Amino acid sequence: MFVAATEIGPAVRQVPRRSRSSGAPFLAAALIVSGAAGCSSQAPSSNPHDEDHFAGTNPQIIGRHIYECDDGAKITVDFLADGLTIEMRSSAGGKPARLAAPGQGLRYIGDRITADATGGQMTINRQGYAAQACRRI
Repeated sequence: MFVAATEIGPAVRQVPRRSRSSGAPFLAAALIVSGAAGCSSQAPSSNPHDEDHFAGTNPQIIGRHIYECDDGAKITVDFLADGLTIEMRSSAGGKPARLAAPGQGLRYIGDRITADATGGQMTINRQGYAAQACRRI
């Protein structure tokens, strides 16, 4: 609001302010350092099946489904970022088998193993073994 000089009273002599730092550069540096420290680690997930989803362990994984098969086996299927590749393992510490499909909705093919996934069902065929029928849990 603009006030006329006559309403303020006698003129006050202004003393030049000293130039001083507002502390903004220090504050910005502190925020950057604390922000970077917060990005260096992630809190553990409450879902025990998400261990591979943490940055740095396997950033290619974009999703995970767990299947239970008719023979009682549980299969973990990780979906990779390209949308055409999966990694399957039958136990938490087991080595994953990598399978790739030539296109969306087609059979995944790996080394002596194939998998057909439709909806919540998956059929796994391994060379030398009977086909495994599994459903997503």
